[in-house]
Amino acid sequence: MGTWIYSKNGCNEQYEFTATGSRLVHSNQEVVKAIYEVTNVDKERGVYLLKDTVIEDNGKPDCSGSTSDMSGDVVEVLLFIQNFPDRFSFCFNQQLTNCVGPFVKQR
Repeated sequence: MGTWIYSKNGCNEQYEFTATGSRLVHSNQEVVKAIYEVTNVDKERGVYLLKDTVIEDNGKPDCSGSTSDMSGDVVEVLLFIQNFPDRFSFCFNQQLTNCVGPFVKQR
C-alpha cells in the first residue's frame, strides 16, 4: 500500500494503492480509478500477479500520449518487487525481461 512514482522523459506516473483494494493513477492528464487483486506467483523472487479492473478513465493523454479510455478493461501483469518495499516494476513475461519501471515508493 502507498504511493509510487515512475518517471520517464520528464513525465511522472503516480500510482496510489490502498489497503481496501482500490488504485488511483495520475499519468500526465489522465486519471484512472481501478480495483486490484494481488496473488503470489513466486514469493522467493518477489513476483506477484496483479489483476486490475479499470472502473473509470477520463480518456485524457497519459505519459505516452495515449487517449484511450480503458474503462471496464481487466488487465493482468506481473508485479516484480525489487528492494522490498521501495521499488517495483510491471512485467509482461515470466522471464521479467519486458518490464516498465521501477516505480519508487514515496515517503
